[in-house]
Amino acid sequence: MKKLEVRNSPLDHIASLTLKLATCIKGACVAGGASATVLGLGFGADKLLEEDLKDFKKEFINELQKEKNMKDIQQSKILAELKKIKRDWR
Repeated sequence: MKKLEVRNSPLDHIASLTLKLATCIKGACVAGGASATVLGLGFGADKLLEEDLKDFKKEFINELQKEKNMKDIQQSKILAELKKIKRDWR
């Protein structure tokens, strides 16, 4: 019986090339899928943060305005109290 030698045959080169191509495609699919997932999550998180940031800005500005109004009222009360004390001293 004669052994089949495939080491230098064109079949060996085609088989090697096919295996390399399949490995490359598999790697590209795995890496591409992972990259697409990471990019999708990043874009989604960015959009959520952007929307939440708009709401946060509105709420923050409203809170600042309320605090400013409260401080103005407190300052007015303190000023009225000081004027009263000044009048009483005279």
